[in-house]
Amino acid sequence: MRRFPGKDEWASRARTEGPWRDVRVLDGDDLYAWLEQIPEVHVWVSEQLGLSPLDVTSLGRWWDSWLRQTAPPTPAELVLAGRRDAARELRRALQPDGQVVGVCADSREEALAFTAAALLVDDLDDKFWAAIDPVSNAVVVDSDRAWSRLAGTGRLSVLIPRFDRPDVAGAIRNGHRVIVPMGASDDRSRAQIQLPPVGREEAREAFHRARS
Repeated sequence: MRRFPGKDEWASRARTEGPWRDVRVLDGDDLYAWLEQIPEVHVWVSEQLGLSPLDVTSLGRWWDSWLRQTAPPTPAELVLAGRRDAARELRRALQPDGQVVGVCADSREEALAFTAAALLVDDLDDKFWAAIDPVSNAVVVDSDRAWSRLAGTGRLSVLIPRFDRPDVAGAIRNGHRVIVPMGASDDRSRAQIQLPPVGREEAREAFHRARS
């Protein structure tokens, strides 16, 4: 975690003198540059250290916080009750790079919760899902400044805006996937996925499993 002046010379001597096939040195400067290039990892590391990155939250952290707003926590399966086909549709839509998918529910918060459940709940038995890994690099973005920083990186991410009028076109040009949560007041014609109401029987089963 510290700077190591002369690290390249030291590594060269170690390769010559030691029994190792190769020796490489990564110091604090290398780690800093790496985290700058891969901002979603920067977000994850910061959260693990108890820090709060400015205007960016990993999707997993947001999902866990959302579930725990109630006591007892909301069953994760409740959000997908009667909506598993829509969840599979969202997963398939994310396969190509540079895609934007609008998800519309009664509120943006509900659409975002569904998005988190669709990406993080792994029991959908979806054969298309093995081809990509959007979970590790999905982030919720709360400001235009943070969006510009993330959308301009070369590392492809799943960006989920939680503010009005993000520069979706710029993110798509750089190959990012974008999921736009939409509510009743938004233009529903722009949403590829229109969420049906939560299924009553499936919701009852979700609550029953949570209690057992």
